[in-house]
Amino acid sequence: MLARRRVNYSKSHLGAPNRPFVDGLSRNLAADGFHRRNVQFHDHMDKNTYLIGLAESPQARFWRLDFQDLTPAEQVFRAIWELEGQVNNGGFEQYFTNCSGDLAWFAPTALEKIRASKMAVIVQHACAVFPNGCPADSAERHVQLESVDEEKRNVLG
Repeated sequence: MLARRRVNYSKSHLGAPNRPFVDGLSRNLAADGFHRRNVQFHDHMDKNTYLIGLAESPQARFWRLDFQDLTPAEQVFRAIWELEGQVNNGGFEQYFTNCSGDLAWFAPTALEKIRASKMAVIVQHACAVFPNGCPADSAERHVQLESVDEEKRNVLG
C-alpha cells in the first residue's frame, strides 16, 4: 500500500490560504457565465462558500453529465474539486485508486487554467509514477500502482 501524502494547498504551495485556488475557480466559472445560471454570488459571501454552493447546486451539471459534455469551465471545476477533496482526505493514493482519479490526466491543465502552477507541478510529479501516463481507468491505475517500485512510491508520500 502506498504511503499517504496530505498536501497543504494553502501557505506552502499557493501563497495565501486557498486564494489562488478559490479565486481561480471563481474567475474561470464567472468567465463562462456559470454562476449566473446556478448560484447567485452575494457580496457578503466568501468565495469558498460560493464554490461549495456551486458544487451542491441542484442545477450543477458537474456530476450529472459525462466529463466531455461539460463546458471547459465546468471541466476545470470538476477536475480540481475532485482532486482537492480526495488528496486532502486521503492523499494521492486515495485519489489515484478511486474514480476521482479518472481525471488526473486533466488535473494539471485545469490547475494551470486557474493559475495554480505550483500545484499543477505537484500533480504532474505524482502522475509521473505511471510509466505511460496516468490511466483514465481506476482499475488500471490500481494495478499499476501495485507494481510501482519503492523509489517512485516515495513521490506520492
